Amino acid sequence: MPITLTDLIARAEGVLSAEISAETVLMSQDNGKYYCLTETSQEVWKQLYSPITIKNLLQNLSEKYQKPTSVIEADTMAFLESFLDKGLIKISVNCSE
Repeated sequence: MPITLTDLIARAEGVLSAEISAETVLMSQDNGKYYCLTETSQEVWKQLYSPITIKNLLQNLSEKYQKPTSVIEADTMAFLESFLDKGLIKISVNCSE
């Protein structure tokens, strides 16, 4: 099922994260793999500390990087799809939307 802008997204349980120097490193306890985040993906990861709609996440990133949401959306959605496939994030349907 494709993710939508109204879906709630958050970090999955069982994913450990640590900041090492200027990098954020994730480790999935489910698959034992490590992932290193870029500067932009670090910002996304920080915002996923508590559940947030994808629409609100895109708005926050748009404000932070001073870019239109339309520019940020494609890359962010690809990032979220990738992390969803790896089990690093979880998505639930937002019943209030």
